[in-house]
Amino acid sequence: MKTSTGPCRETGTRCLHKRHRVGVDRLGQAVVLDQHAIDRLYLLKQLSAQQHNVANQYLGLISKSGAFGGSVSWERIFTDHNSSPKPFHRSVVLLKVQRLISQECGNEDEKIFWALMVGNPIEIRDGVVNVAQRCCDTLINFWGLGESPSEGFLQALPDHT
Repeated sequence: MKTSTGPCRETGTRCLHKRHRVGVDRLGQAVVLDQHAIDRLYLLKQLSAQQHNVANQYLGLISKSGAFGGSVSWERIFTDHNSSPKPFHRSVVLLKVQRLISQECGNEDEKIFWALMVGNPIEIRDGVVNVAQRCCDTLINFWGLGESPSEGFLQALPDHT
């Protein structure tokens, strides 16, 4: 796949191309390659494909936990809350993973990794990169994930080997 050098209507807006590195997948759709800090670390080859994959999965868990906020579902407003059993609180989703990272990497590294994942900083210090690598390796061992990141992301990368 090729990386876009200029804005095209079919592959995103001019603003998108100005702020991000954008590739084009097989279907001709835009794929933002550097949307999150973990994507930028992967593009700079500071995270392996496995590390990027588990960091992406952890980011999904963070999102599901409600850490980024969000609107209330209309379904929850208009349905009878007494008819079904109550699910676990969303923050419980992260409990086991954060405890594991704290035990394996230390409390301070868990806080640094959390700040990277939630804060999505533009500039990332070398010490933070090392912490991210260690925490991702811990998650690889825990989840046993060895697959590469999403297919569309890899297909949009021009020469990432």
